[in-house]
Amino acid sequence: MLENNAQQLTHVVGHHSRFTESKHYRNPYILVGRGRRGATAAEKAQTPTHLVNISKPWGHVRQAAGVEDVRLHDLRRTVGSWLAQSGNSLHLIGRVLNHSNQSTTAIYAQFGEDSVRAALEQHGARIMGAAGVTPSANVSEIQTTTKTRRTV
Repeated sequence: MLENNAQQLTHVVGHHSRFTESKHYRNPYILVGRGRRGATAAEKAQTPTHLVNISKPWGHVRQAAGVEDVRLHDLRRTVGSWLAQSGNSLHLIGRVLNHSNQSTTAIYAQFGEDSVRAALEQHGARIMGAAGVTPSANVSEIQTTTKTRRTV
């Protein structure tokens, strides 16, 4: 469900004129700030800013996407999960999410377990093939955490 919510939010932020069209067309931020208080229009144009408190605009984005219960942190966790499921290293995930502590990133290790298992199975098959040996163990099906069946 969160994947669907993320797609809806991406669509709204990326295509909704309220969030993409701005009088500050050179500002690289999605949620554009008004600039430093007391600054002239020319100074504001020279220094792009972003909103510091995004509660109100984030509420508008969620409402437009029809997902009132999604927090920004949910999207952040989704990015980390998707990166882990794609086989990216925990080091890379930590850098993308700007984690200062490796233990913060460790939660995403569980999402990469299937890719680790597949890599080890593939490596084991290569070793057995190189040795000219076929596995002699009984093969049984086990239930994985993702509710899919695999042959071991």
